Amino acid sequence: MKTGNETRHQQMNLSDVGKERTNLSFRACLLALGFAVISSVFIPYFDLTTPQAWLGITALPIASFASLFVLVVIFNPLFRLFCFPLSQQELLACFVAVMVASGIASLGLTGLLLQYLVGPHYYATAENRWDELLLPHIPRWLHPESKEVVRYFYEGLPKGVSPLPFLSAWVRPLSACLPLVVGVYLTLFALTSLLWRQWVENEKLVFPLVALPMEMTNYASSSDWFPSFFRNKTMWAWFAFPFSIHTINGLHAYFPQVPFINVQRRNLDPYLPGKPWDAIAPFWITLPFSVIGFAYLLPTEITGSIVFFYAFFLTQQIIASAMGRPLQNIQA
Repeated sequence: MKTGNETRHQQMNLSDVGKERTNLSFRACLLALGFAVISSVFIPYFDLTTPQAWLGITALPIASFASLFVLVVIFNPLFRLFCFPLSQQELLACFVAVMVASGIASLGLTGLLLQYLVGPHYYATAENRWDELLLPHIPRWLHPESKEVVRYFYEGLPKGVSPLPFLSAWVRPLSACLPLVVGVYLTLFALTSLLWRQWVENEKLVFPLVALPMEMTNYASSSDWFPSFFRNKTMWAWFAFPFSIHTINGLHAYFPQVPFINVQRRNLDPYLPGKPWDAIAPFWITLPFSVIGFAYLLPTEITGSIVFFYAFFLTQQIIASAMGRPLQNIQA
């Protein structure tokens, strides 16, 4: 396992990776498109129907890493048997495609955009008078005109009713929003292209989210069946700990008789014995394994600064409360 400084060294080579560009193969484009489509279908389904299964809006892109894991562990050995295995560049292209699609299919775009199009009509009541004050100012082409479409969006289709007749009602409003959406994403890509060289080559910024997929796709030699990352016993030992806890808690969500291991949030307010210590309330302690893992990839200067200034802020609150001048409405 690499320390933060070693990982920083590795990530500084990102500028060198860009100099070795080659054209992506047709199969890589097909795989990237296929996994992106699959994630775009399953992510909204799980977000809406499965508790505690937010696959597209977490800081750690679960769907992207799951797709990369399947490609490296299953697809690439099969490709090696029958043809040429996927290169690191091809694998990372699939990873990026799924990561972008995951955000679009979840609260990064559609999860909010669709609600904005129909929400004012669904929540209009006689009390808020939106029929008079708000709805007349919304263009007709910016929302489905059918009241049934609006109601079914929130309440679901009745049993036995096909959704196909109602899909046509979304064509016009979504087409109207398409130029705005495309413009926003093109702007983001353009800004990234402008800032990339400055960030990587001049400011030497660290990208911890990039370190893991690069390790997962880094083959020591062309004859290896799996990257060295998957043959690291230490990695599997540390992987087993959070994986076991999350598996048990996931089973608890569906089968309450399975015990729940609370490692996410613990309220420490009962241990704050009055003033001035209660000035830092509400005080929670959490154990997010993914955040801990990526913090390990950061330089110690950054993680140390975060811990120091958080502790410094809490100390300020306690001292201010002891002096009778509490810091109001300020939380870390």
